[in-house]
Amino acid sequence: MTNYRKILEMHFQGFSQRSIEANVHSSHQTVKTVLDRAKELNISWPLDDDVTNEMLDELFYSDMTSSGSAFLAADWCVPWSEIIIMSGGLIFIVVLLRESGSQSAVRWL
Repeated sequence: MTNYRKILEMHFQGFSQRSIEANVHSSHQTVKTVLDRAKELNISWPLDDDVTNEMLDELFYSDMTSSGSAFLAADWCVPWSEIIIMSGGLIFIVVLLRESGSQSAVRWL
């Protein structure tokens, strides 16, 4: 898991993004995204000791999973139907999913 706390701590201590990337072993894009989201959400250092990386992950990305992102929350959908298609020696399995509690919201994966 991304060490959001360390990224924010180092950023607010004045470390360069490249130094942060090397220290937390994260990609340039990951660190950039964390810093951009923290800025959007007006998050600054120091954080309370009880704020965990899991809590920051939820805070940073909860609106992205609920707003039509390609990533679905694990409890978002349930299997509805399965179609097996054979073509040219290949087998494709298409699973139709529906939103929990809904009969009409079907999505193709």
